[in-house]
Amino acid sequence: MFISALTRKLAPPALAAVSAFLLTGCPSMPMMTTAKTIGDGKNQVTISPGVVGFSGGVFGAAAGASASTGGTILVPDLMLAYRRGIGDSFDLGIGLSGFGKFSLDGKVNFLGNGKSDKFALAIDPTFGGVILGVGSIGAGYLDYGLPILLDLAPNDWFRATLAPRYRGNFFFAAAQGETDSRVTHYLGSGLGAEFTLNDTVQLQPHAAFDVLLNPPPTRRDGVEMSSSAVALTGGLAVKLNF
Repeated sequence: MFISALTRKLAPPALAAVSAFLLTGCPSMPMMTTAKTIGDGKNQVTISPGVVGFSGGVFGAAAGASASTGGTILVPDLMLAYRRGIGDSFDLGIGLSGFGKFSLDGKVNFLGNGKSDKFALAIDPTFGGVILGVGSIGAGYLDYGLPILLDLAPNDWFRATLAPRYRGNFFFAAAQGETDSRVTHYLGSGLGAEFTLNDTVQLQPHAAFDVLLNPPPTRRDGVEMSSSAVALTGGLAVKLNF
């Protein structure tokens, strides 16, 4: 009976964690591009239906007993993006997800930017977030990351991209003059496979995960809690070049 009551106490923080990860786990710009830039003066529009999700749990202990709750949840999402080639080795991209998350990235290529190159290397600093507010009540988060894009291109119609990355989130809320904020840190990676159909159309299935590094310890009704979490994303990017 005590274990059952303890599990019920864990449910609210678990639900809050799921909600937060579904928002911050929205597909990010680096997961839908490659280390190779699109070219000076070129444009690219991307439509990427997919899913975002969360897998994790909350563990609690009190009075010599312990319990845990958790699971995995996936929900559909849609990302729209526009990319512009600015110079031979730099792309600038903007995007908007179905959850209202705005993203901005700037990709810098360092190696293998030619059409016949088999390997490529780039970095793609990314910034985004969501801000909501009504009157004196507001909340939101800012998302920032530094992916390293590594390409393997065995031929001119297929390119595999590995994207290890660090991500950070700054959460904030304000109401009636009171404010609260928190910074969380993640390490993860993305993987994409780009198929070039012709000069105009490319397809890139992609997936990514991010592991939460600093889950905050919490206390609720005398129960000490700890948590673990992984944000998950995946989808199919359709790229139109012009």
